[in-house]
Amino acid sequence: MNRWIFCFAIMATSLGGFPLSGQAEEVSVGVPADTKFVVKLDLQAFKRTTIGARVFEVAKKKAAEEFPHKNASDTIPDLQKVHEMLGFDPLQDVGSIVVSGSDYEHPEKSVVVSIQMGKTAGNLEGLILALPGYAAEEYGRHTIHTAAPDQDLRVFGSIHTDSKGLKTILMSTQHETLIHQLDFLDGKPTADSRFKTVKIASEVHSILAVEVFDIPTELIGEGPQSGVAKIVKAVSVRLGESDGYVTFAVALTAPTEKQAEQLRQMAQGLIALASLAESVDPDDQDLKHVLKFVEGMKVSRDGSLAKLAFRVPVDELNKLIDQID
Repeated sequence: MNRWIFCFAIMATSLGGFPLSGQAEEVSVGVPADTKFVVKLDLQAFKRTTIGARVFEVAKKKAAEEFPHKNASDTIPDLQKVHEMLGFDPLQDVGSIVVSGSDYEHPEKSVVVSIQMGKTAGNLEGLILALPGYAAEEYGRHTIHTAAPDQDLRVFGSIHTDSKGLKTILMSTQHETLIHQLDFLDGKPTADSRFKTVKIASEVHSILAVEVFDIPTELIGEGPQSGVAKIVKAVSVRLGESDGYVTFAVALTAPTEKQAEQLRQMAQGLIALASLAESVDPDDQDLKHVLKFVEGMKVSRDGSLAKLAFRVPVDELNKLIDQID
């Protein structure tokens, strides 16, 4: 019954966002006009969650295996040296990460990355001097660094400091995009048709926000998912954790209210079909796992938005993480 997992994975990953409980926090991001997706991860919020703490624990364990102890009394000495080399601890000092892009097949050619830090970026500006093809230029009060990690790829970067001394690391494969990012953070007027401002609303319990403005139908392929993709204009996803559950809020923007109702009916039908299938085959373990996720699932429509909300017990996800561990 793996097809049930497949069907609900489609619903979970292909639907646009409505609020989780709590008060919204809106973040504005300046991106190229042809941007097709934006992803925002609040690393510190994720770390504070139960599931996040478990993921970090596993990550540290895996890192310890990559950097073995010199002796029994050492506490991951080589990881500590990595921190010393960088001049900061990525797990402690990185706040949120925003990634956007406009090319699904070759994302590295259009990716824009913004990393919010505290009041230090450590030794990064010194370390990048050793990168291949390194060069630098001054732009107002900012320094724009560039390097060529690959023969066909040049990356531009800068570290922006705001009035409070907080740092933001900016990276882009396009020089003019980096200039725009710096101007945007400086509060300068950026009335340029080549760029746009995207507002990402994140709730109190939200740790991940995804906005998709252009569905890559050519990469999705044939199957149940292709019919959904053809009538979806945009996708929004919010993921968070609250009261022992990982919460998902997903919504699809359809061209018309009628098509949004089609999507709502499809989601509602899949839920009912899964429950019916259990009664026919009560011993199917894959289906039982799906139904754990389906319990409490809410499907609704708001104008041209089809909305889906569900939650998964943290304990269930921890079991999956333990399999990786």
